[in-house]
Order: sequence, then structure tokens, then C-alpha cells
Amino acid sequence: MTSLIRGAFGFALLVWVAGSSAAAVSASDDASALVARALRAREAHDDVAAIRILEEAVALEPRPEWLGLLAETLAWEKEFARSESLYRRALAAAPSSRDIALGLGRVLLWEGRYPEAHDLLATLVARGPRDADALEALALGEYWSGDYRSAARDFRRVLLLRPDSPQSKKSLDEIAGASQSTWAFGAEGLTDDQPYRTLRLEARASVFSDPLTRWDVSAGTYALKAPDAAPERGDAPWGRAGLETVVPSIRLTVTGWLEALRAPDGTTLGLWGLSLRRSLGPGGALTLTADRREALATRSAIADHPNVTRAGLAWSRESRSGWSAGAEAFCLRWFDGNDGVSAAAWVLVPLVSGSIRLSAGPAFSYRDTNSTRFALASTSSTALDGGGFRYAYTGEYVPYWTPLELWDGRLAAVLEGNVLPRLTGRLRADAGWAHDQAVGFGPDTGTASAPAATYFFTYGRVFHPWRVAASLAWDLGAGARIEVGYEHQTTVYYRSDALHASVVGRF
Repeated sequence: MTSLIRGAFGFALLVWVAGSSAAAVSASDDASALVARALRAREAHDDVAAIRILEEAVALEPRPEWLGLLAETLAWEKEFARSESLYRRALAAAPSSRDIALGLGRVLLWEGRYPEAHDLLATLVARGPRDADALEALALGEYWSGDYRSAARDFRRVLLLRPDSPQSKKSLDEIAGASQSTWAFGAEGLTDDQPYRTLRLEARASVFSDPLTRWDVSAGTYALKAPDAAPERGDAPWGRAGLETVVPSIRLTVTGWLEALRAPDGTTLGLWGLSLRRSLGPGGALTLTADRREALATRSAIADHPNVTRAGLAWSRESRSGWSAGAEAFCLRWFDGNDGVSAAAWVLVPLVSGSIRLSAGPAFSYRDTNSTRFALASTSSTALDGGGFRYAYTGEYVPYWTPLELWDGRLAAVLEGNVLPRLTGRLRADAGWAHDQAVGFGPDTGTASAPAATYFFTYGRVFHPWRVAASLAWDLGAGARIEVGYEHQTTVYYRSDALHASVVGRF
């Protein structure tokens, strides 16, 4: 009896195993048929249908190569998060698969995660130095992340393996074009109601010692004029040399320059600047800046040599969807020992996209100076009916502008796009509300036609500044471009109009 029971149990087990095997074979056959259908759908460019069919296939049998096929198709439809998840699942099941690792590396590139992609693709290239696909993906990641030196080297390696590669040829041409030497001439003129007139002329040449290191040399002059001041005219010639280089391994751009400027009063100024810009990923950056610059914005500057030293930090971000934002803060030290601070923040949100783009958003700023340089320039008086005189005072900033507790909030808008073929335009406007501490003079009245002594005081003031600027850029082809622009701004007791023009070319 025992032998009979055991025999019956063994027969049942054999039947169950055979049935299970048959079911497994059937499921595998079904999944293979689904994959074949999905491949036909992909060939017909019906990726949505291919994704649906492949999802059915991997539900029946999640083979690593089929998971990779589904992940690749999802990536074509820009479903990068799902694609990455499936690629990682497939790679865990088949860690030595070159195709799955390459697919994951490409998805990481498309997501803008260049360091992760570089590590994965560099491992593939080390494993197979003649793998042109992996090498080209590695070069693309280096190119997109700004490492032009490494990208150019690796694109050349691809062309040795695959001389007809259009992607590598195109990318090498773009790198060569981006690092071509350039020249530029520019002029900018400003007139305001101080009254004051300035004209700045500049000639510049830029050359590259390698795709990531640019050397700049420029020279020019300021021509300054204040019709009712002494001295009435002044010139300030200058020359500058600088460089910009990129350290891709730490995503750092270093910019530095030195300048000699002969101020209108005959003083020679040594000016300089240094900035360290750290990339924070796609569209983001953090910049540390220190510089010393001329400050020739007031008419009294013709008789002096004003300059300011700044140190500060700036953050910026521009998203793929089109919005952008920035913030900055600086400490200032003027040449006469006066100190100040400035801070600003802004956001622009896209409202209209296409060939013509419209963005708008708020902008805020704060500026303050320890000691005002707003000085009494002249006094006039008017006789009162009951005897005595009323005094009127005129002041001016000598020799530079010193805002006191200036808070400024505005709404800004930018309209830009193609006006005509090869002609682009940009219109920017902002307006809003501002409050500062203004400087006044006293006394208001007196018994003499001129006050025996004067004093100054501060008081809160509200005003409504606005600004509008427009520019046109004409692409002449072969890297040449002409740009012209105009800007008008109005604030409390000050109005100005500025024009600028420049022409840029390559040599």
C-alpha cells in the first residue's frame, strides 16, 4: 500500500512539473511574439503602441534585454524617469550588459546628469576602447557639460573608428566655431539732465589658446562733457587684458582682467576684476566676484578719479521651461573710504512662447551708503511780502552717487524674438515703486538775501521709477553681427537717454 501511494504521488508530481514547464514555455512564446509585434510597431514609428505591447511582454517575462528595449522606447518618448528605472532594473539583472549600460548612460545625458553619465560611460569605454557608440556618447556628455577640451579629443577618437560619423563631425565643427577668434568695435553714448554727456569707445579682440581658454585684449576711451561745470571736458583712455578659462572637473569658470585707466584729472588707476562661476547643474550658477571699477557717472567726476571696489555673490537659474531668476549681494568700498551695500533679486516667468517670447515678473533691490556725497551746489532766494527771504537749494552728487536706504520694487517685462529673418529684437521695460532717504538743506527762510549758515537733513521720499530699452541684432553670417540699442530711464530728479552700437566679427 505504501509503495502504491508513493507511486501515485510521484506520478502526480511529474504531471504538475510537466504542466508547469509547458505553461512556462507557452508564456515565453507569448512574450516573444509580443516583443516581435513591438519591434514592428517601432519600425512603423508607433512608439506609443510599442510601449504598450512591451509592457505586456515584460509582465509575462521580464528578460533584461526586453526591459532595456522598453526603457529605450520610453526614452524616445522623453519619459526619462520611467526609462531610467527600467534600465537600472535590467542592469541589476545583467550587470555585464554593454547595451543596457549604454542606454542608461544616454538617458542620464538627456536628463542633464552629466557627472553620473560620465562615470558610467567612461567605464564602458575603459572596458571597450574601440566601442565607438560608447565613446561618442561620452564625448557628447563632455560637450554638453562644457568640457570642450575632452569632447574634442574624444570626438576625434570616434572619427578614427568611424570616419563617417555625422554627430562627431558636426560637434567638432561647433567646438571649432565656438572657439574661433573674434573682434569687436563698440560705442555707447549717454546724455542726462545733470547735464552730462558721456561717450565710451571700445575695440576688442579675443583669441583661444584651447577650446576652454579665451584671452581678451581691449582698449578705448571715455569722452566726458559737462556744459555748465568746470572743467567742462575730460577724457579717460584705458586698456585692458583678461582671460576666461573653464575647469570642467569642478564645473568652475574663472574670469580675470587687469585695466589701466587714466582718469580725467590725470590720475592713472589700476583696475581689476576676478570672478569664480560654479555651475549648479542645468541652467544654474553661483558666482563669486571681486573687482575695482571706474565710476564716471556724475559730471563732477571730470575733476576727480572716482572708483569703487566690490565683493559679492550672485546666483542665477534658467529652467528648460523658460522661467529665469537671479539674486545678488555686494559690499562696496569707494576710493575715498566710504562704504555701501547693494542687493537685488528678480524672477521672469514665460507668458508667451514661440518665435516671439514674452516674460514678466517682479524685481527688487536695496542700496545704501554709509555717508552721502550729495552736496550743496547753489542757493537762491526770493523776497517775502512780509519781509525776509525764502531760500531754494540745488544739490548734486560729488563725485559719485550715494543712495541712502533705497528700496526699489518693480514689475519687469521682456519681449524678444525674430523680427525678420536674421534680425532679432528685444524690448525690455520695468516700472514700480521706490522709497529712500533724501537729503535736504536748510534753513527755509531768513532775514538776509543769503543764509548765514546752512545745514542738511534727511527725510523719507516715495517716487516711481521706470525704464524702457530696445535693441536689434542683425546676423550678417559667418559669425558677424551688428547690434544697436536705446535706453531711457526716469527716476526722482534724474532722466537719461543712452544709445549703443557694436559690430562683431571673426578672424
